[in-house]
Amino acid sequence: MLQHVVKSYWYENELKQNTYIIELDDKCILVDAGCPPNEIKRYTAKPISAVLITHAHFDHVTYIEEYDRLNIPIYVHKNALQILSNEDLNASNMFGQPKQFHVENLQYIDDGDIIDLGVEIRAYYTPGHSSDSMSYLIGNDLYSGDTLFSVAIGRYDLATSNKDDLISSLKKLQKLKFNNLYAGHGRVSNFNEQQSNIDYWIKILQN
Repeated sequence: MLQHVVKSYWYENELKQNTYIIELDDKCILVDAGCPPNEIKRYTAKPISAVLITHAHFDHVTYIEEYDRLNIPIYVHKNALQILSNEDLNASNMFGQPKQFHVENLQYIDDGDIIDLGVEIRAYYTPGHSSDSMSYLIGNDLYSGDTLFSVAIGRYDLATSNKDDLISSLKKLQKLKFNNLYAGHGRVSNFNEQQSNIDYWIKILQN
């Protein structure tokens, strides 16, 4: 039986990355791994059942190895494996914090997958900022990583970025129905704001 979302928490780490803690009836799910496991206990006592990674840039996976050691399933696109293990691809080298991440408990997902973690999660492959970028529709809310922000979009000049892919991903997200947008950085947005925001950036990218 599907559960409902009890509450969502927002943790911003020292790199200004947002990790989201989605509390269900008897467990919680994380979106991204920028928050250390011991910090989760400040928000909920419910066990962590899964971590959904939006993409493998180092600020979003800072503590991924700690969750891996706890044998928590970690959901990623298949392209994340190469990015995690390469400090140039995961952008850690660019910011002077070179790091290779080695993870065992990876569960590979792709566009259109539906994940049942007690709540229905729809996964969308949204490359452009990174070749492994995933967005997740959880309940009525969209978690977009660095593909889409409240009033901006993710960079497309990094190692596995692609401008044309980003345009396609934005068009895909524009077709979705959701209430709130929870991005990888910055504030929460909503569906109405994103209709104009996405349209604006698609036009910019296409010029």
